[in-house]
Amino acid sequence: MHTGHILLVQAESADDAEQIARRHSEEQEWSDWNELGGRWSNVVEGSVLQYTKNKELFYSLATQFGTLTLAEIAEARAKVGHLTINEILDAASSEQRYEVESDKWLCNYFAGRLLDTTYEDRHTPETYLFDIEDYSNDPYAKKAFLRCLLKPEQQYLVVWDYHF
Repeated sequence: MHTGHILLVQAESADDAEQIARRHSEEQEWSDWNELGGRWSNVVEGSVLQYTKNKELFYSLATQFGTLTLAEIAEARAKVGHLTINEILDAASSEQRYEVESDKWLCNYFAGRLLDTTYEDRHTPETYLFDIEDYSNDPYAKKAFLRCLLKPEQQYLVVWDYHF
C-alpha cells in the first residue's frame, strides 16, 4: 500500500531538505521502501516547496495532510473510544496474537494505532504530516508554523511516498 506524506524540514536549501527527508525516511521501519514524491509527485513541482516561494500552498498542504492524520485518529478512537485507558494499554501491550478481524484483534490493532498516532511523537503510516525538525506528529504543525515566522527562508515541505 502507498501513502503520501508531507515532511516539514528546516534546511539551508531544497537539496538539503530532500536529503534530510531521505535520511528520516530510511529510518522508518514500517515502510519497506519509499521515495521522493512518487505517486504524489504532482502535489508540488519537484516534490520540495520552500515556504517563502508559496506560503499559501505550503500552509494549505500542511493543513490538508494534517487533516488526514486527524481523520485517522478519529477512526481509531471510534473503534476503541468506549474502552478505558487500561483496556487500551492492555490490548496494545499484549503479546498474544488473535485471529484477524476478531474483536480482540481489532481492539489490539486500533488501540495500537491510537497510541502511535496520538500519544507518541512517532512517524507512522497514519501520520500524514510529520515535522522532522521537532520530531513531532502534531497534525496542526504548530512548531513548524512558528519556525515559518522566525526563519522563513529555511522552512521546506517535502512530499514523500511510503510503501508498506
